[in-house]
Amino acid sequence: TDSYNWDSTIIMIEHAGLKSLFDGTGEHKQITFFGLTSPSIRRYLLENGYDRVTDIPEGKCKDILQKLVVPRRLILKNIPFGNRVNRGGAEFTEYDGMTCPALRGELFLWTFRQTYEGVQQAGAVVLNLASRNVQGARNEVIASSDIQTTTGVVHSLNYDFKFRNF
Repeated sequence: TDSYNWDSTIIMIEHAGLKSLFDGTGEHKQITFFGLTSPSIRRYLLENGYDRVTDIPEGKCKDILQKLVVPRRLILKNIPFGNRVNRGGAEFTEYDGMTCPALRGELFLWTFRQTYEGVQQAGAVVLNLASRNVQGARNEVIASSDIQTTTGVVHSLNYDFKFRNF
């Protein structure tokens, strides 16, 4: 019901022919979607000279969406603490966390607890992900986690998410 964040995402899902994946009538009854939001999609449109979501090639929509879907329910408490540290250039070292197959490719997921009022490990738990499909892909921070749906869970990506990192 949040049109600002999800209208373009819904159009992209339908344009990619993946509606059954998201409504539970397809092969997977429960999914986790790392949801790219409408502001990220609008930026992609502007950067690539498209006027509307349906101008993006269907295959590109399908590709990016499938890289952001895990064919099972994953909630924040199921994702272990970890880290992914840049060692220079496109080299990263991953600690703990978990590797998770997406419908297309592979994701590295991890959580960490923020500092609160100067006390380490006392703040909110933050979920992060990175694509293992693109060498040197940046770490992505989840803006809002554990959005429950009838067909799974959505973890909303930040507005600065860029397709090229997946």
